[in-house]
Amino acid sequence: MRKPLPLLVLFLLSFAAQSQQMAMVDSFKRKLAAATTDQERVQYTGRIAMMLMSVNPQQADSFGKKAIEIAEFSRNRTLMVKAYRYNGLRFSYVAGKKENIQTSIGYYQKALKLAQESKLEDEQAYTLLGLSSVQCLIPDADKALNFATQAFSLVGNSGRDSLEAECFISFGDAYLVKDEKLLALKNYFNAVRIAEGTKKVKQKSSHLALLRRCYTKLRDYYFVIKDYDKSLDYAMQGKEILNQTNEGGEKFNLVNDLNFIAGLFSAKGEFELARSSYDEGLKIVDSLKFDAMRIPGYIGLLNLYLDSKKPVEALDFLRNNQQLLVYLKRMGFSSVIDQAYGVIYSEMGVLDSAGFHFQLARPAFEAVMGNAGKVGFFTQYSTYYLRAGKYPEAIDALRVAQQIAIETRNLEWQKRIAEKLDSASQLSGNYKEALQYAALSKSLEDSLEQLGKQEDLLQLQIADAQQREERLQAEKLEKKQQRDRYQYLAITIGIAIFFVALVMLGMFRVSANTIRIIGFFAFLMFFEFIFLLFKKNIYGLTEGEPWKDLAFMIALAAILVPLHHWLEHKVIHYLTSHNRLSISRGKAWVRGWFAKRES
Repeated sequence: MRKPLPLLVLFLLSFAAQSQQMAMVDSFKRKLAAATTDQERVQYTGRIAMMLMSVNPQQADSFGKKAIEIAEFSRNRTLMVKAYRYNGLRFSYVAGKKENIQTSIGYYQKALKLAQESKLEDEQAYTLLGLSSVQCLIPDADKALNFATQAFSLVGNSGRDSLEAECFISFGDAYLVKDEKLLALKNYFNAVRIAEGTKKVKQKSSHLALLRRCYTKLRDYYFVIKDYDKSLDYAMQGKEILNQTNEGGEKFNLVNDLNFIAGLFSAKGEFELARSSYDEGLKIVDSLKFDAMRIPGYIGLLNLYLDSKKPVEALDFLRNNQQLLVYLKRMGFSSVIDQAYGVIYSEMGVLDSAGFHFQLARPAFEAVMGNAGKVGFFTQYSTYYLRAGKYPEAIDALRVAQQIAIETRNLEWQKRIAEKLDSASQLSGNYKEALQYAALSKSLEDSLEQLGKQEDLLQLQIADAQQREERLQAEKLEKKQQRDRYQYLAITIGIAIFFVALVMLGMFRVSANTIRIIGFFAFLMFFEFIFLLFKKNIYGLTEGEPWKDLAFMIALAAILVPLHHWLEHKVIHYLTSHNRLSISRGKAWVRGWFAKRES
């Protein structure tokens, strides 16, 4: 699992990154103004609502409600389902607050009910996948799997490759939440297989986007299991696909990719590379002139300073970034600002200021924040109390965090909190409780060690599965090459038979047209075979570039075509005019030859 006790609540990244979609807000507003059908109006208002959700929630609500209004007045059931689904999706973007999760589920349930009543199977499937995604955010793996299974049953043999791939992605997400990592990986690979197949057949931007989504899921998967190098590999592959798509917003997606890559380098402890990646992303944002895209990079840099134990730089950075502070306040996360100040001042040893800010932030975290945010906050709060010598308060804060960790069944959280409770109990003089927490910490450590062994086994299974796949591919390639060799041999023998037959015909008095016809096919096969051999082996020279292939084939044709005509003309002319035996003479010659052999 990723670092469970973040220095600044990480859920901000999940919705701030969605602001990349704002690249197309103005474009969609222009399209909305020119729209002439209800379908277009619902589509554009729904998309605008989703894009605005992480930047301006009030405007997002206005457009979201407008989409529902247009759809309801149209009485078109498909549009009505889509309008509610757009709203369910946009609230899932800001899942840091519990109320947003419930609102998202409510919209999705309305969409599902409408789709079921109207027997719209594709819309049902997409809505069920949306519900599965929301359940992964709670997290509730069993419900997520249930919704994904229902969606998959609707796909069946519909031929919708993209929808089938999305089902496998949802299965992978659910199994990852369930901590069944091998099953998660298998489902992600199934989605990749479908996406790569559709890319080869159709070569459309939408299918490239699906493939990129699959690579992004594998990137996240390997990050979760702490294989940061493999995660970087898939992150780079996903970034490379951006160069092949033209759906719009590629630069905004690139900024998002660079921020994630920076997070990977930070997780590896390579802080300079992380800083470089964040800076590169911010430079691109400067060229886009879209300030909201700075926020994920700013949050990443702030966490980077704290992770690398540079609280003074973190304080200067936070104070000098009014843009970040204004954004957090507008989004209703003022408590996060106080949390950040509390963590920074605590690290600096300025305990009075740290306590003041933690106290300001506490009510909001208790009331509206999700589990991850609460655990991080109360663990950080306990660190401040320990430094201030307020041991009973530190123990109380840690017990709140411990209860949440138990409810979410996160063993790593539980272990870290138990270790802190052990230390806090010793400092407070309660050695009996300290022993209990020490024993609990040791027990959790053993459980995590066992899970670690399972993680190692999982890595071996993954490596074995990949090696097996590579071996099967190599065997398949060898069989194809062997089949090709047999075919080349058969073609060579066939051409040789044609030429032997051509020479034999030249020995007898047969029709000149017959010789010409057989000669035509013999030389045609021979020179086309030469073309085939050259074409198959020029890739090393041309590297598949069309202009190089064309130039090479023109040069080859310039040599072989005249040679073909000249040689064919000479040989056929010779065979039709020289040393041709009549049938009777041929028979006499054959009888004489056999008689001579007998004597």
